[in-house]
Amino acid sequence: MEEAIAKAVEACQRGSLEALEAALQEGVVPNACDVDGCSLLHWAAINNRIPVVQRLLELGANPNVVGGLLVSSPLHWAARVGHVSSSALLIKAGAVCNVRDTQGYTPIHLAVQSNQPTLVAYLLEKFDYCKDITDNSGIELLLGDADVSLRNKQQETPLDIARNMRNQKLVGNI
Repeated sequence: MEEAIAKAVEACQRGSLEALEAALQEGVVPNACDVDGCSLLHWAAINNRIPVVQRLLELGANPNVVGGLLVSSPLHWAARVGHVSSSALLIKAGAVCNVRDTQGYTPIHLAVQSNQPTLVAYLLEKFDYCKDITDNSGIELLLGDADVSLRNKQQETPLDIARNMRNQKLVGNI
């Protein structure tokens, strides 16, 4: 079965529905995980393989499964690289935004860190509670109509953080 799962993982990475279907015919289940605990959905999401993500979700793959070294969800993986399309499919299927990985990050933290303003805006629109999530270092995610005068444990405002990151777009938005 390990070999069939490896083939399914490769199919998800490459976006091959045909190879995925063949692996499923061999008995691989939609929620199968590789040796590191990463699901097929993780691999399809991080590679933005939309038809594969759709097929796995149709077959009942869990959009909130966690795995891998950081014990993160497929939404974490998609957000880390800014894949709005994969993220949208996962959210439509019930993925949540407040799950933290072992580093304390949620998908929105990863979208901010990787400078993905479109995805950040989408997550804020879909999940109002994202405005109040803090990361493990105490940095407040204060976008939208959140209070921009709040300070983190280092006494920095969101404007201070944006300036330190030299992110003029965020500075302008704040």
